[in-house]
Amino acid sequence: MKLGSRAKITSHSAGGDFAGWQGASDEHTLHGSVSREQRSQPAKSPQPAGARQRAGICGVACQSKIHKGYSPFSRLASACTVPLPECELIFARLLKGVFVSGKTAFTLVELLVVIVILSLLAALLAPALKSARGQARSIQCMNNLRQLHLCAENYAQDNQGMILLHRSNAGNGGYWYEFYKTLNYLPTYNIAFCPTQSPSTFKRYKTYGVNFSWTASECRLFIGDDQLLDQAKVSSLADFPLFGDTVFTPPTWPDQMWMFYPTVTGIGGGVHLRHNENANMVFVDGHVESCGRQRLKNVGISEAVGKNGAVITLP
Repeated sequence: MKLGSRAKITSHSAGGDFAGWQGASDEHTLHGSVSREQRSQPAKSPQPAGARQRAGICGVACQSKIHKGYSPFSRLASACTVPLPECELIFARLLKGVFVSGKTAFTLVELLVVIVILSLLAALLAPALKSARGQARSIQCMNNLRQLHLCAENYAQDNQGMILLHRSNAGNGGYWYEFYKTLNYLPTYNIAFCPTQSPSTFKRYKTYGVNFSWTASECRLFIGDDQLLDQAKVSSLADFPLFGDTVFTPPTWPDQMWMFYPTVTGIGGGVHLRHNENANMVFVDGHVESCGRQRLKNVGISEAVGKNGAVITLP
């Protein structure tokens, strides 16, 4: 081959064809051609497989280790550790612009398929995640009610078994939560309202409801402005709700309500079925229960407010 002549180099592989031009002289080897100096040297033993792998990407790139001034891929070839049959495919992809950090990039179709699969998984998991979040809030609500009962019970132990329900003079801290807080039985207002229902922070009047549905006169005792419940006169402590989930009806809906009666009509609110069509209640004996419609009916509640604000007559 004459000095300064140009040779065309072609590589075929599964990834595509590559054609390039490489300047060469008659003193250099190009794709297996042998120079006069090499022909005059004694034959060398074949290279082991590992050495052949380290030789370069392909015939052209391998020679670029020797002729770095002629090939733009000399740096790539000097670091190559890929077997020769595979390096041709990589070299072709490199020239096509789809070689990214040593790995083949995603095609647009593959990326869209992944996005669709992730969207379907999210749609399938969303209801389960929503249910789990609702269950967690219901558990937190029941813990709040249990702590409220402890506040009332501590007050009762200091006051001959009487549980405060309300003070007639509401302007003087008459609401049950204000009274317990003033006397240091309630440590914080943050447990006085349900985390599921608005408001998300403490607001006056908008807390759990205290039971105003005691119809038997022996269950209520009035001392001055205070309205108290005498536990000794309650026939079944396990069937008398003390605090529970409540809500105002429209137009004040959906805020929580500080008290409840057996019915909703006429007082603007009542027991609220907010936890999967149940209402959380803590009873005078201290147990907390997620009450369905039948259970509420059995403990004296005849009307409740549905999750959407509608008044429901309990069966």
